[in-house]
Amino acid sequence: CEGLAYDPDLILVGFNETDIFEIHIDIEEVRLYEGFLKNAQAKRLGYTGTWLVLNSHFARLVHSKVSRHAAKKRQREFDTSPKLVEAAWERIGQELGRIGQLAAPNGAKAVVCYIPLSLEECELSRDELLRQCSPYGIPVIDTSPYLLAAQQEGRVYWKRDGHCTPRGYRAVAEAIYDTLKQKGGHLYP
Repeated sequence: CEGLAYDPDLILVGFNETDIFEIHIDIEEVRLYEGFLKNAQAKRLGYTGTWLVLNSHFARLVHSKVSRHAAKKRQREFDTSPKLVEAAWERIGQELGRIGQLAAPNGAKAVVCYIPLSLEECELSRDELLRQCSPYGIPVIDTSPYLLAAQQEGRVYWKRDGHCTPRGYRAVAEAIYDTLKQKGGHLYP
């Protein structure tokens, strides 16, 4: 909602498979606290705890070990429960609808940019995302063809964390640019 104060023409929502689990955890997990974008964990740690994690290798190591174990357990529970996955997708659809409803009266167009975590298994998530966006008339920019083409020249994802490399992000930017340019700035679902 804060972004509407800037009177945007376009609201571009990035989406990848981690968003499915993250919405299950809670959409309120990351928000503005005290003027900074923080996750709920940083809020729970407080100023001193957050400062220690940001400025001490030892505190970061301890925090990482403790939180990683809890996160993996929650992820396993989620991954093995079709009911939880289905509920997460339903909530994603609701949130996308809410974004579309907020955008329309302000003259903005909401668009979702799908950035797969892996090019091997992206179709199921992409197809479900399209199904969730369709009732609200929200178009989806699928970056996977651009990432596949860029992969011919070299790595588009880092091995360790699954984020895009500079080549991958360039492919994502080209997908967004080409789609917006091709549609003359007017996107249709």
